[in-house]
Amino acid sequence: MRKFYNLFIKSEFLKNSYFLIGGSSSAVLIQALGSPFLTRLYSPTEFGIFALFFSVVTFLSVIVTAKYELTIILPKDDADSAFLVLLSIIAATVLSLITLCISAVIIFMNFFESDLWLYFVPFVCLFVGFFQSSCYWLIRQKRFRILASIRILQSVAIIALSILFAFVLPRNFGLILGYAIGQLVASISIFMMVVKDVKVYWREANIAVLLKLIKRYKNFPLYSNLSGLIESFAAQMPIFFLTAFFGKGVAGFYSLAQRVTRVPVSVISTAVGDVFRQKASSEYAIRGECRAIFIKVFLSLTALAIVPCITFFFIAPYLFNLVFGAGWKVAGEYARILTGILFLQFIVSPLSNMFIIAEKQKVDFAMQIYLIIVSVFSFWCGYYFFHSAKLALIFFTFAYSTKYLFELFVSYRFSLGIRKGAN
Repeated sequence: MRKFYNLFIKSEFLKNSYFLIGGSSSAVLIQALGSPFLTRLYSPTEFGIFALFFSVVTFLSVIVTAKYELTIILPKDDADSAFLVLLSIIAATVLSLITLCISAVIIFMNFFESDLWLYFVPFVCLFVGFFQSSCYWLIRQKRFRILASIRILQSVAIIALSILFAFVLPRNFGLILGYAIGQLVASISIFMMVVKDVKVYWREANIAVLLKLIKRYKNFPLYSNLSGLIESFAAQMPIFFLTAFFGKGVAGFYSLAQRVTRVPVSVISTAVGDVFRQKASSEYAIRGECRAIFIKVFLSLTALAIVPCITFFFIAPYLFNLVFGAGWKVAGEYARILTGILFLQFIVSPLSNMFIIAEKQKVDFAMQIYLIIVSVFSFWCGYYFFHSAKLALIFFTFAYSTKYLFELFVSYRFSLGIRKGAN
């Protein structure tokens, strides 16, 4: 293990990871410092409304680019990658327009109480589509410092605007508008940088070229879109079920628990995953396998996660009570329950990029079908048999953890290569 650790420490991989982890950690710190202010400015119910908005945006963001952003790192030619950036942006624009029409119909028909937040959904989805496409171009170009800086800007803008709007707007919309404008600021900043790189290629773009790329990467919008939707729904499922079964207050407690715990883990694992994706895809394209880098990352992430996760499991309720106030201790209890998912997510999420690199979208789709079935069953049991939000989350954590373990095993098989494990 020490041999792998030393190799990892001395590698370019870690140097690139430092940039993204540093930026991601700063972004997380900003969110952590801002959260105590937000919990004192907004009520659990207002957090619950934002959680519902955020869940819808997160769900739609999975398909907003038709998953073409995932393909940007795969071609050997920068021209094809630039065309894929354009294809991703076109897809994001079309889907956002469709979402705008659907939102208008829902608001007109008055399907939901206090549904004005739906106005913001299509615009935020469009911003996210531009942001995601731009991020993958920067990853391909190994411009990790810029990517880290943009993520810090994104967090600063969202937190600062959310605090500001608490004083000048109806509080039902403060969190939502703060997130929307913060995302817009980050999206414009990163997209303007990318345009300078790709505009020379875009001049050569035509329908024939785009259709060729659509055909080449047809499995991404077909299977990856469906897989992403299912996984996103499963991840956001607690918000929907907790709101429906136990009320917006309980959903608000869960929203804070998820925001404080899952977001930092997700941001850091995403940072490592971005670097792993670039490095592993390069090795896989050249040698047909990337087992060595897979094992290095697995061992390092496991070593990093064990102690913090165990510590957090024992102190979470007391930590939330101290930082956010006595009224938020329940959120700390929910955070404790989620520790198992967070531990496995931290390790497996970066490594699961093997599904993209090996282009095994069908396997990923089957795995997400399993996830949605066991997740729905978990909440059904928790509510109808026990009428307990905590037990529902415990069942959900166990179900989600089994998915991560299987995903880890399959990802390792893919890393063995085309002839050994990818067929």
